[in-house]
Amino acid sequence: MFRAALLLRRGGVGSRSGASRAQSGAAGAAAPAAAAAAAAAADASAAAARLHAPTRTGHRVSVIMRETLDALGVAGEEVTVAPGYARNFLVPQRKAVYATAKTRAAFRVELSAAAAAEAAAARAARLLLARVASIELVFKRASADGARLYGGVTAADVATALAATPLRSLGVTDARVRFAQAAKSLDTVGKHVIEVEPRAAPGLWCALKVLVSAT
Repeated sequence: MFRAALLLRRGGVGSRSGASRAQSGAAGAAAPAAAAAAAAAADASAAAARLHAPTRTGHRVSVIMRETLDALGVAGEEVTVAPGYARNFLVPQRKAVYATAKTRAAFRVELSAAAAAEAAAARAARLLLARVASIELVFKRASADGARLYGGVTAADVATALAATPLRSLGVTDARVRFAQAAKSLDTVGKHVIEVEPRAAPGLWCALKVLVSAT
């Protein structure tokens, strides 16, 4: 009877030891699986971050234009700007989005070389027109009645005056100045609009404001 009880106790110990070994084995098998799952989750998180992270180049950030801004780019074009310009103006005003893997797929437009060159030329022309339109030349001339001038404002006068402004780089000569109705000069007091042709943009006639006052 004593021997039977001893065998029973040994059998119980053996059963407990086997259960412990089984639990340890299960825990050991689960550890690599948990590590693999954690690594996969980390990779997925990193991939998602890369998908939504804006592209940076030095101290500038890449954005994709949602609309055309002459001073920056055309709709669908990817450009680099100062981070503050993107954060405070372009993105909140919905004029651009940060360039990420996701937004490139949604907004970026790949232009052919010819289309890109044409868009750049059109943008440069619009900028030039706006630049000339921002200037007003002022002339003072003698007048007997406060309306008609003794000596009119000629094309040479306009070219000389332009050479003294920030537009001097346009290289406008008297041959590139055009008055309304094929006039040879401005002969009256008041506000006038004439046209000038920049040397770098032949065929592009830009409107220029001129104010003539009597002395």
